[in-house]
Amino acid sequence: MKRSLIVLVLLSVVLTGVFAVSLGNPATATLNATIGEYFEHGFHTVEGLYQASVTKNNAFTTDPEFVYGYRTNGTGSFTFNMVVGDFVSGENSVKIAAVSASSPLTPASGGYTVFSFTGSGSDKIAETTITISPAQTTGGDDHTGAAIEEGHSVDSAPAGDYVSTITFSVISG
Repeated sequence: MKRSLIVLVLLSVVLTGVFAVSLGNPATATLNATIGEYFEHGFHTVEGLYQASVTKNNAFTTDPEFVYGYRTNGTGSFTFNMVVGDFVSGENSVKIAAVSASSPLTPASGGYTVFSFTGSGSDKIAETTITISPAQTTGGDDHTGAAIEEGHSVDSAPAGDYVSTITFSVISG
């Protein structure tokens, strides 16, 4: 019985319009939304923005290049650093003669600073095309200023499959 009485009271309140807006008063709806902070970095490839890795073949035939970048709406400060490793095959190596980019590279401890960013909270995209030039011949200096000696250039290194690793790190602050 009590349950039926409660249901009847609730129905009478709802059906009589106790909570309705009276004539001449506006009805309002409140809409809330959040845009979350995002941060992406990596390689811009035909697969899209931003891939975690990229592979370039025939690096001794044509200087490999790739597009590296980031997209964020963040408000912090970030430094994007790049370390370029020589081409290695077992105990053998081929030096990197030059590293260049479509935007300025700043020498940094063990590598380069590619971008520095201080966020304003608005959408920011930055990209640069980076070219890695293996040492084709002996002589001269590599990209770090070290001499390119016999056995450490494409024309004097032993046969083998060589791999160079370029590592990007993002440092906050």
